[in-house]
Amino acid sequence: MIVTSWNLKYILIENQSTVKKEMQQKILKYMIRLWAEEIRKGVQILPAIIPIVVYNGIGERWSISTDLMEAFDIFKDDVFRYKVVDIIELEVKEFLEREKDILLPIVFYLEQVREDRSELIRRLLEVEKNLKKLSKKNVDRFLEWSYRIIRPRFSEEQKSEYDRVAKRVKQEGVNAMGEFVSNVARLLDEAKTKDFLAGKLEGKLEATIEFAKRLIKKGFSDEEIAELTKLQIEKVKELRNSMVN
Repeated sequence: MIVTSWNLKYILIENQSTVKKEMQQKILKYMIRLWAEEIRKGVQILPAIIPIVVYNGIGERWSISTDLMEAFDIFKDDVFRYKVVDIIELEVKEFLEREKDILLPIVFYLEQVREDRSELIRRLLEVEKNLKKLSKKNVDRFLEWSYRIIRPRFSEEQKSEYDRVAKRVKQEGVNAMGEFVSNVARLLDEAKTKDFLAGKLEGKLEATIEFAKRLIKKGFSDEEIAELTKLQIEKVKELRNSMVN
């Protein structure tokens, strides 16, 4: 095999003196090896590879197809295509109803609503019966998923509580899964409530600041604005300076 490269292209030359029935597979192996080397180098775009077989046989003419895809008996039309499985569009409830030791339907069912905390809580409680059917291996895998997807939503104090109940599941398996689910659902609900209240307070503060700005424009003094809005007078002065600048 001779390889020459330039400008994101490879010329791959294979010299043959006899007809090789496995030439398609051989060339594909060479191409995959070259692409693997480029990936290890960190390239973002794989180079084009132009394979050429130089045949100098005399007794037999070359009769092997030059279509590399014919090296595959089945699925040859899909070799260089990938499938997309959009979990949002999957109907997984029928798999959940079987209540067997299958993890993916549970994870997909929860992933579909991971940004909706209320629905995530509801679904988490719903799949508790499925979680109790999992093997030790799948319990560990579920905990890994939960650690990445659910745990980051909690405060540091809540994370400590989450870690405690997760540790119990690791130690006791599905026997502690009910406690885990109920506690995680409660923590999610608490986190949702805290975020809601924080949002309300932030919205209220923004409204107060806008009201203070209007008072500044109307000529009220800093002291009067602080009394009317309950803002610290330093904050009122800061607002006035920002409006002047």
